[in-house]
Amino acid sequence: MRHTTAPDIAPDGSALAFILRDDADPDGLPVAMQAPLVNGVLGDARRIDIPTSGPAVAVRYSPHAHWLAVEVAPSGTERTEIWLVSTDPDDDSAVPLRDDTDAKTSLVEWDAGHLAVDAVRGDGLAEGRLVSPVDGSVQIIDRRVDGKLVAANAGHALMRVGPRANRELLLIGPDGSWRPLLPPQPGATTDAGLILPPREDGEPVMLVCSDHHSDRRRVLRVHAKNGVMRDRELIHYREADGEIWAEYAGGEVRRGFLVGTRTGDTLSFRYSHLNTDGETASGRCTSEVTVDAAGRFRLLETWTWESREGSGTSVVEELSAVTTAGTCTLP
Repeated sequence: MRHTTAPDIAPDGSALAFILRDDADPDGLPVAMQAPLVNGVLGDARRIDIPTSGPAVAVRYSPHAHWLAVEVAPSGTERTEIWLVSTDPDDDSAVPLRDDTDAKTSLVEWDAGHLAVDAVRGDGLAEGRLVSPVDGSVQIIDRRVDGKLVAANAGHALMRVGPRANRELLLIGPDGSWRPLLPPQPGATTDAGLILPPREDGEPVMLVCSDHHSDRRRVLRVHAKNGVMRDRELIHYREADGEIWAEYAGGEVRRGFLVGTRTGDTLSFRYSHLNTDGETASGRCTSEVTVDAAGRFRLLETWTWESREGSGTSVVEELSAVTTAGTCTLP
């Protein structure tokens, strides 16, 4: 039996890379594979040879599909390392991306033309790095004990810090400055996330997995503006017989609810929540349901506070992230 895992499609749609474990193989080790894609049809796959023993763990295409980064575990140990190979079938060269002081290196993602790498040195110090596939030059994103780079995009990065059951993410700016992504909360775990493509104003927007101010894991959409972090839980709307309802939380909102009706493409509801200072607030909202070019729902909201002065508009976008009780999965 053949088992495939960890697929990654080339950004230009020309090829697919994946990890293959073939029970008929005498070695039985997972290997990295690459196959061409022509008009949506997968061609014959070829093995990507890495000059080291041990199973392949992950593969990542560069933005222009010129390079493929392969993470392997030599001799099956946890001391993983990264090799860079060309996607050209006629070029069988493989270059290791490691420092002599590294105990372990792991793939994170490509940030434009650089590979984001999480590295643990022999002295236990963790480094987040951006590595150039052209000349091998390295830019240090962040360096600290017991840290882990989890995301890097458009000059920003997320670094996980803290012991198990008390973890948080730090947002690293292009200038190397950092700050906690969410307000500190002892016992909370915020340990996974990704940075979305930058908005027109350059403000970073993140999706993170966290149980911050909650008794369950959930996906939070977080953005930074003027140095102030704000976040809001992804709202899972429910509908039955023209009635809509939802629960939300995050940031300054400890717990919130909304309930209303749907008539055609219009949602009308009232919302009420309790904030972290123990104060309540409420208002009303009308949302127009639209669909964008990618086929995702967008809610164009017009809201007005009823418990205080203020009104405004906002946009709620459908995301592919999925959350269930006790589980947190990011795309």
